[in-house]
Amino acid sequence: MMGWGHMRDYYSGLTPEQLRQRQCMLDQHLLMQQMMWHQMWMIQPPAPAK
Repeated sequence: MMGWGHMRDYYSGLTPEQLRQRQCMLDQHLLMQQMMWHQMWMIQPPAPAK
């Protein structure tokens, strides 16, 4: 099983530019995910509580 130590080794080998690119991709992914959740929420709102 891979732990966080493996990821630390991976990130420590990246250049500052690669780290910025990776952060930008992560930000874009999270934004798209948030937009998808919002669309799902607007299409099918939860049932009212009884």
